[in-house]
Amino acid sequence: MDSISPPERAGGKMGETAPDTTTQRILFFGDSMAEGLVRRMADYAQENGHQLSRVVWYNSTTQLWATSDTLRHYIRKYRPTFFMVCIGGNEQFLKRPLERETHIRKLMNIMEGKPFVWIGIPTWKGDTGFNNMVQQCVGPERYFDSRRLTLRRGSDHVHPTFGAASLWMDSIAEWMQDRYNIQMQKPSKKATLKFPLHLLQPVK
Repeated sequence: MDSISPPERAGGKMGETAPDTTTQRILFFGDSMAEGLVRRMADYAQENGHQLSRVVWYNSTTQLWATSDTLRHYIRKYRPTFFMVCIGGNEQFLKRPLERETHIRKLMNIMEGKPFVWIGIPTWKGDTGFNNMVQQCVGPERYFDSRRLTLRRGSDHVHPTFGAASLWMDSIAEWMQDRYNIQMQKPSKKATLKFPLHLLQPVK
């Protein structure tokens, strides 16, 4: 059975009011670490009345997302009001992680000031400073630190199983509602709606 050890809560709430029930158009994009998350996120979108579009780009990096037209393309297509980002699985062991700060800031510019959350990578052998750099760049109020989570991994010992990713998404959703005031009630059933899911192959 998959289980998860929750992270410590960091900082206070962004707001003490009841969650905003406004329907959001959410664009969830990332690398292969996001694949299990976006599947569970469909359950949350249906439960809470949000529109959801999902883009998983295998073997992608912050550099690829920032220097290509991919994100802009999906922004034009889906006109999101809220972003969820999970990128960095392929950047955990960079020798000079600070060099990626420029790309992260460019991604923030591409999102045009819309609210977003950045989901940190659940490290499996530590990292060289990439996660701290991302947190400092986007701000702790937007960053979900996954490093304290204990997740069951798949056969590659890197990616969480789909069951573990579902529990990971539950922790993220609770944090989002607590910190970001977005409606993210836990789903009572699996999604039956077919939210768009784009699986992009690695760049050759």
